[in-house]
Amino acid sequence: MKAKVCIFMACLYIFLSLGYSQENEGHNEFNAPSTKDIIFAEKTYQRSLSSLGEKHPETLKIMNNLAGMYYYRLDYKKAELLFLKSFQVTKEILGEKHPETLRIMNNLAGMYHSQGIYDKAESFLVKVLELRRELLGEKHPETLGSMNNLGFLYYSQGKYDKAEPLYVKTLELREKVLGEKHPDTFISLNNLAQLYVTKGEYSRAESFLVKVLELRRSVLGEKHPETLTLMNSLASLYTSQGEYSRAEPLYLKTLELERKILGKKHPSTLAVMNNLAGLYELQGKYRKSSLLYEETLHLAIEILGEQHPNTLKTMNNLAWVYQLQGEHQKVEPLLVKALQLTREALEEKHPDTLILMNNLAEQYKLQGKYEEAEQLNLKTLQLTREVQGGSHPNTLRSMKNLAGLYYEQRKHGSALSILKEHLVKKCLYLKRELLGNSEKTRLSMLEQFNVDSDKNNLFSTLEEYPKGDFDSLALYFSVNYKGILLQISRELKQAFHNVTDQDLLKDLLEKRSSYSRLSLNYEKRTENRASVEKLEKEIDELEKKLIWQNSDFKDLISDVKVDEVKKNLLENELLIDFVVYRSFIREKTATKLVAVVVEKNNIRLVKLGDFEDTGSLIQNYRGKIQNKEVAKELPQKIYERILSPLTRYWQGKKKVYIVPDGVLHLLPFRSLIDEKGQYLVESKNIIILSSSRDLVKKKTEKSNEFSAIFAYPNYGKGLGKKIVEKKKIWFSPLKGTLAESKNIQKILRIPTKVYTQDQATEENISKINSPQILHIATHGYFLDAANKSKSKNQGAFISERASPISSGRKLTNPLVYSGLAFTGANDPEKDGVLTALEVLGLNLLGTDLVVLSACETGVGEIRQGEGVYSLQRAFREAGAKSVLATLWKVDDQATQLFMEKFYQRYMRGDSPQKAVRDTQLEFLKSKRYSHPFYWSSFVMIGGDSDDMEQENRVVIEKKEQGSIIPFILLGVIILIIVFLVLAHKKKEKRLLEERMAKRKRRREKR
Repeated sequence: MKAKVCIFMACLYIFLSLGYSQENEGHNEFNAPSTKDIIFAEKTYQRSLSSLGEKHPETLKIMNNLAGMYYYRLDYKKAELLFLKSFQVTKEILGEKHPETLRIMNNLAGMYHSQGIYDKAESFLVKVLELRRELLGEKHPETLGSMNNLGFLYYSQGKYDKAEPLYVKTLELREKVLGEKHPDTFISLNNLAQLYVTKGEYSRAESFLVKVLELRRSVLGEKHPETLTLMNSLASLYTSQGEYSRAEPLYLKTLELERKILGKKHPSTLAVMNNLAGLYELQGKYRKSSLLYEETLHLAIEILGEQHPNTLKTMNNLAWVYQLQGEHQKVEPLLVKALQLTREALEEKHPDTLILMNNLAEQYKLQGKYEEAEQLNLKTLQLTREVQGGSHPNTLRSMKNLAGLYYEQRKHGSALSILKEHLVKKCLYLKRELLGNSEKTRLSMLEQFNVDSDKNNLFSTLEEYPKGDFDSLALYFSVNYKGILLQISRELKQAFHNVTDQDLLKDLLEKRSSYSRLSLNYEKRTENRASVEKLEKEIDELEKKLIWQNSDFKDLISDVKVDEVKKNLLENELLIDFVVYRSFIREKTATKLVAVVVEKNNIRLVKLGDFEDTGSLIQNYRGKIQNKEVAKELPQKIYERILSPLTRYWQGKKKVYIVPDGVLHLLPFRSLIDEKGQYLVESKNIIILSSSRDLVKKKTEKSNEFSAIFAYPNYGKGLGKKIVEKKKIWFSPLKGTLAESKNIQKILRIPTKVYTQDQATEENISKINSPQILHIATHGYFLDAANKSKSKNQGAFISERASPISSGRKLTNPLVYSGLAFTGANDPEKDGVLTALEVLGLNLLGTDLVVLSACETGVGEIRQGEGVYSLQRAFREAGAKSVLATLWKVDDQATQLFMEKFYQRYMRGDSPQKAVRDTQLEFLKSKRYSHPFYWSSFVMIGGDSDDMEQENRVVIEKKEQGSIIPFILLGVIILIIVFLVLAHKKKEKRLLEERMAKRKRRREKR
């Protein structure tokens, strides 16, 4: 009988609610009790009662274990009766402070917790913790178990401020007392991770979850319920981050194992079903989502009861999907019922209640019940702010919904006020979370948090409501949201440079290189796909590890104030920040363009109307200019649409900064023709910025005083490399780049290393450490994934510096689309291609200037709000202060001459921007190269601040001082020679005078 009792003890399993773990004492097994086991236990219990009596220790053990078996089988009524009876008898015999009494109290609390009866659970848990601290001390494992359970209870009630300190303290003590790999430590890690997920601190949560999942898999195996719970939790986190492609297979695998091991009706299985249905909803698979939610809800009502918190969550989720499907007749009754039951089961301030209130308010808005919607929205926002904080995703969602309600009612001033708070809070939240994640996750999170939607909401409202001082809000959005990923990447690059684990960084760079090669080589596409996906995951994990190991990274990104931008503008300067957005006024949608025009003491929002036709004009103009056609009408028409309405503001301005958006990134602004028939390069000093934020000066690293030139690589004589499927690419030699490199080396007056032929390798450029100037003259390419047209030719011959290549397939990482050819690029057995993704690994921190003397280095995939994912962007991310790139295929001889002229000006002390513009003007005046094709392709990003100009002048002066030393020495030598000659002549004169005096004295004696 005792052996059987031990089996029953092992069967006691406090189940895991919604994937969150609850501490279980005295067991690590998970075999569910069968009906046969329960019948045997019931008979054993009856025999023990009749033979030993109710108060016998053996009877009490059997009673307690049988209660646990009922509990595990979800027969709560029987479980509660036995647990209470066991508690009363044990307390009477052994006393309240006996360990066995405390264990039964803990089990009772767990049962009440599982049923959502939180007040009863709390009274037991508080008492158990108090007594265990008194009897065993705070560091005893059983005390720590009680501390964890109480924290979990507070978490379930939405009392996060009470739960977090208990979780943190429990984890700290368990790691010290039990060790990092103890099962109880794993539970604490998981619970803390879940808390951070709920608080919206996803990057912090992931570091805990990944760690504990790896440890649990190694100790318990993949099929253990605790491992499955962690898998579900990690999939939920991926969903929150917008990483749907990683979440879905993990959910499906977890659900399959849960159904096999725990059964289709187990609460943990229902939790996975609920989460998977939520993922389908986010992916827009509404029918699939609603069917799974309906199945989950039916089982939850049967197993847990209608008032259980988990049942109510599923009810709320199903109502939301009905709303998305337009089945409005089903939505309101379900939401009202769920809200009423949730208020009864929990309380009004519980996060689950607030989510329901928010959803019901949204339903009222859709039904046109604006008064009810506003009252509920205001109350929800107030409580959510109070409970979860001002920047929690739920609070942000409430703000956005309230702003939308005000917009529907044409209360534009109120809508903008709410939108302002929403944008500021969301910006700070996003920067914190984006900074703590990998590049891939950052892209997913931007889509998940729908920044494009925020932009459309803001500018549509501003379009309808010109009153009020909201122009600065438009600039705030642009400054803090446009190019947010570029900003974070640049900040992280600088931080990675100082990390202690350089081996981890080296591993990351090697894997990026392998990923680039496999992504581009589609010859063995099926074989490569698994390797590419594996590498993508490894790169993602390595990037996150680097960030997690350097927690101080969170302080890198701060909010940029509008006044900071204005303060850095001079009186004679103007900033034009373009924004392309989707307008939805009066249920009509259209792509629109606005310009945020900024002066030293003023901000204006200028509407520029529909943009769809203008975007087509820009693409048409790019085609004509590349074919060297004379097309004055197009550049004039584009100018009239996007710049002519702004000319009144730039009158008398010495310099005009322009921040493009969308397809405007590919427009050569200086080649546009104004109302006087002049090119803008002649009439205005236009500077292109990646963001208005670039005007805010920040302290940067200093470069080393040397330059590096890569030119005329030995591509090899192979048959060509399969860069894309069914297409071999052969790079022809560029002899002009050899002469270009020699001429530039003569112009540069600092130590310069030139890499040509077999020395112009990827390996050598990867060894370059923060040069002052980096010049690369070679072939460049851009994979046009959008171009699906198939060439009749089986190969492509690149004889100029670049050519666009149609990939016909969309790659995962946009930075794989662009690359530069180096030594060995034609050899199928060698790499020889440096992709933009690999450029991120170069150490260019503090580098003043990178010149990409190749084609289409400024062209890439356009992503709304983030600009162009191109080689130019990659070099900026790598740390370069300014990058000279090209917008199309450039002429070899013209480029060689352009570079010589540019460097001559730059080395005289001109800023990079001024040097480019003046060279363009010189080309414009020439007979041979006056067409915009030759000069307007060159675009300089960065490199225009007065600080940089002054910095350059100082460097140039130092260079010039160094260059005249030989002349000074020669002058000194000449002076010495002159002095000696004069001294010699003076001596001869003196001797002559002495002889003449002697002769005179002799004559006088005579």
